[in-house]
Amino acid sequence: MKFKNIKYDIMYKVLTGLLINFLICCVTTISAQTIEETLKFGKEMYARGNYEAAIPAFERVIYFDDQEFSSKAFHLLADAYYETGDFRRAISYYDLAYYATEDEEDKLTFLLKKSFLLIVEGNYIRARMELFSIDEPGDPKFANQYNFFLALSYFQVLEFENSKDYFLKIQTSDSIFYKQEIENIFENNKRIDRLNPRTARIMSMIIPGSGQFYAGDIRGGLNSLLLTAGIVAIGYSTALTLSWVDASITYFPWFMRYYMGGYGNAAEAVRIRKDDLRSDLLLDLINLVEENQYPNVEEN
Repeated sequence: MKFKNIKYDIMYKVLTGLLINFLICCVTTISAQTIEETLKFGKEMYARGNYEAAIPAFERVIYFDDQEFSSKAFHLLADAYYETGDFRRAISYYDLAYYATEDEEDKLTFLLKKSFLLIVEGNYIRARMELFSIDEPGDPKFANQYNFFLALSYFQVLEFENSKDYFLKIQTSDSIFYKQEIENIFENNKRIDRLNPRTARIMSMIIPGSGQFYAGDIRGGLNSLLLTAGIVAIGYSTALTLSWVDASITYFPWFMRYYMGGYGNAAEAVRIRKDDLRSDLLLDLINLVEENQYPNVEEN
């Protein structure tokens, strides 16, 4: 009897172990299928442009899966956040996608997308740090993006010589025409540098409104000139009618207010004008690169 009981105990333990292993396998299979289906659902929602539905699906995949599917979900989630305009989260998930993959081309793609969004966010120094963490890619498609993003990051912090160097590195279909246009655009930028807020300020101190005219703000210049001239004329008329003391007490504070405001506005008008002109030049640079068949980062 004792031997029989031992035999039954062994059989019970074996059967129990087999049942537990079977249940674990079933649960794992069901879990994997559920995660895979969730990933598929997220992709379908993304393809339809329903990013608000795709995002939680990708997040569930990342939360419940350790490796197999989560590594695929990182960049999909980053893309979805990019489409919704949440660039900061997109940057974070491109970073995770970079470290989750072993594929070198995917790594490069994610790094470039991350760098692009850092530039969009105005984080130019960090964008350069990301780009300088790798060597210039050998593939012309990736090399062009690499150099383009560096050129943009330098232009936005007014380091124009560095910016020009990287714009000139971009490979195009007509390199002679392209390089000549780049030189022309940056030559125009030197003319913009000659616009000086201090010069505008001094000009408006001498002749109210002239600083705004210098900045190209015709309306602001006329407004400043007419206001100060009008106050002087009324003050002079009052002085002749009453007295210089009465005219000074009444109109001098108004004159100083518009006079000082005028030359302050002239300096600001030059700064705004320079920013506007540089924005136009940057747009010209971007259009020039695109027209010469620069491959957009979104195509990767």
